[in-house]
Amino acid sequence: MNEALNFTLPFSNPVMIFALVMLIILLAPILFFNQTAVNAVVILILITCLVGPWLVEKYGQDVAVQEESKPYEPSEAPQRILVPLANPETSDTLMDIACMIRKKNLINLFFRLL
Repeated sequence: MNEALNFTLPFSNPVMIFALVMLIILLAPILFFNQTAVNAVVILILITCLVGPWLVEKYGQDVAVQEESKPYEPSEAPQRILVPLANPETSDTLMDIACMIRKKNLINLFFRLL
């Protein structure tokens, strides 16, 4: 696949970010906002780009230390049931049993192991 067409949200490609900002700057006064609103959006983007990484670096380490020092609570951990599916004769039965014994309020039912 062409790398230029591949994008995800939030954007991590600087060229894609630049193109989006240029689109906002050039088209927004014509289509949506007045010049003052566009200037405010550009200033907000600039401040976020400058201050955001600094805040993540400063407070991210504190959050990581707090999470690491918390005691492990098995009741808060998500339920995982490992089902061996190597034998095709028993795989259907094992999956049925796993579905019966799991908690009923799970959002993610199955995870694939590679």
